[in-house]
Amino acid sequence: MIGYWRSVNERDSSLPDPRDFIDPEWDGAERDVVVDYLRQGRRMAAFHGFSRCRLCGSTNGSQELTDFTYVWPEGYAHYVAEHGVKPPEEFVEHVRNELVRLGTIEPDLDWWREQRGPSKARHWLRYRVEIGPCDVRATNIIQQIAGGVLGWDRAERIYTELARKGSARITLSDRRLADDVRERLTGARVACTIVEERVPAPDTLLG
Repeated sequence: MIGYWRSVNERDSSLPDPRDFIDPEWDGAERDVVVDYLRQGRRMAAFHGFSRCRLCGSTNGSQELTDFTYVWPEGYAHYVAEHGVKPPEEFVEHVRNELVRLGTIEPDLDWWREQRGPSKARHWLRYRVEIGPCDVRATNIIQQIAGGVLGWDRAERIYTELARKGSARITLSDRRLADDVRERLTGARVACTIVEERVPAPDTLLG
C-alpha cells in the first residue's frame, strides 16, 4: 500500500507525513506520467464518506485503486499533481517498468477475428434511479452515498441537480449497483425508485 498519510487526529500515527515527500525540483514530465498512472488504477474498494487532502483540505474521494501490485487511495494523484509530493523512488521505478512492459506487448487479433456473438437481443438495459423529491438534509446524505458508490465527480453533479430541483436521476448499466444505491438511499429514508429502460442498438454500425 502507498499514499496513506497520518492525520491531525492521529498524533502518534506511524504513517508518513506528506510534507516530507514534497520535491519542488522533481521533473515535471515524470510527475505527469506518475499522475496519469495513478489515475488509471483499477477500483478495488469504495467507502462511505470521503478523505480530505492533508495539505489543502480539498475533497479527495473515497475509493481505493490498484494496479495489482500496489494499492493507493483515489486522492493520491492529487498530492502528486497539486503539491509535488513525490512517491518513493521504488514506486517511480515500478511505474517506469510497467510502462516499458506494456509498450513491448504485440497485439494479436487472430483469435478475436474468429469470434461471433450469440446474442440477438439488439438492445441493452439501463437502470434509472429516480430520487426525490427531497429536502436539504436528504441532499447532503445523497451526496455522501453517491460519492461512496459512484465517485465524487458524479456525486457533485447529482448534488447540484438536487439543490436546484429537489430531485435527481442516476442512470446505471449495472442492476446490482442500482439496487445497492436504492438500498442505501431507502436506508437513509430517501424516496427513490428504479426504472428499467431498454436502449435499442443502432440498425447500422457507426464509425
